[in-house]
Amino acid sequence: MKNLAVFVCLALIPGAVIAQEVPRFTFSGGVGFTTPVGDAGSNLDTGWNIRGGAGVNLTSHLGVMLDLGYDSIPWVSIRQH
Repeated sequence: MKNLAVFVCLALIPGAVIAQEVPRFTFSGGVGFTTPVGDAGSNLDTGWNIRGGAGVNLTSHLGVMLDLGYDSIPWVSIRQH
């Protein structure tokens, strides 16, 4: 009986996935901190970044997307010892 339940669940999953609608337009976005590591960490301060993108789904398997991003990482000011 357990095997039958597993079989039925596995048989229904592909139908549920195929039935999903694909939206015509898509977008993405985000902001965050840029933390330099390694040797760059001694020459750069923590900065910030912003990302964004927009696209269109031509078919359920093909889409085109444009991604843009900007990073701001300031140099460390000269320190007197």
